[in-house]
Parts: sequence; structure tokens; C-alpha cells
Amino acid sequence: MKNEASVIALRIVAAMIDIPIAMAVFAGFTNYITPLFENTTGDLNLIEFVLLVPVGFLIPFLYFIIPTWLFGRTLGKFICGLTVYRDDNKRLTFLGSLGREMVKLISWSFQIGAVIGFVQLCMGNNTFWDSLANSDVVYTRGLSETQRNCRKTYRR
Repeated sequence: MKNEASVIALRIVAAMIDIPIAMAVFAGFTNYITPLFENTTGDLNLIEFVLLVPVGFLIPFLYFIIPTWLFGRTLGKFICGLTVYRDDNKRLTFLGSLGREMVKLISWSFQIGAVIGFVQLCMGNNTFWDSLANSDVVYTRGLSETQRNCRKTYRR
């Protein structure tokens, strides 16, 4: 995995795995949790609507934020053997993970952010959400601790 193109492809595959999972989490919330609060006519009261709708949209964001913070990877990154590290070779803090994932997901929702991020990756640079969070995505599957540290340090 010394080829940068392989890491780019793995990042795209990881996104293709993670986005449907986040959408499934949202669909599960709306199909199974929201009906618990409906009244007999099948409508939500105003206060329940005001509380549940933001929570429903927050849950998919949490799928990206919490695993990245705790493990340095989401399920898609885990399958692809990728890990997110800070520039100083440590795991992201909660605020770093929150900032990275929120900028990424908000920019993806406008589609232009996904295009800009893809172009930046193809040019060999970090994406702008990685630059803002001082983070980097590194291939780490099957590597010893020394190899991982070398790869993180020298960006290989």
C-alpha cells in the first residue's frame, strides 16, 4: 500500500460503506423511534416534533463522530484498513473529531465539498476537513507499530 492512489481508492470505498450505514441509522430512527411518540391520529405533537427532528438528523452525524473519536475509524475505514490520526501521530480528540466530521458532512451535503475533497485527494493533498482538524487518514492494516509510526511520520 505504498501507492497514494490505493489509499485514495480505499477512502472512496470507505465512504461508500459509511454513507449507507449512516442513512440506515437515520431510517431506523425515523421508522422505529419516532412512531413511539405519535398520538392516536399518527401525528407528532409540536414539542415532540421540535425535539425529535433535530435528534433524527444528529444521529447519523454521531455515527461518524463517535467511532472516529474513540477508535480513529468508522466501520468503512475499519473494513478498508484506514485510521485517522492527528498530525502529531495521536488519536483525534472529541472536539477534533467533531470539527472534522461536521465540516466533512456539511460540505458533502452541498455536493461541492465532496468534489473539492476528491480533487484535493487526487492532487496528493489532504482534504480541507483533514487540514482544518490537523488530521490525516493512514493505511495501517497488517503493519507493525513501528511501521505505522513511520508511515504516519513520513506520510507514506
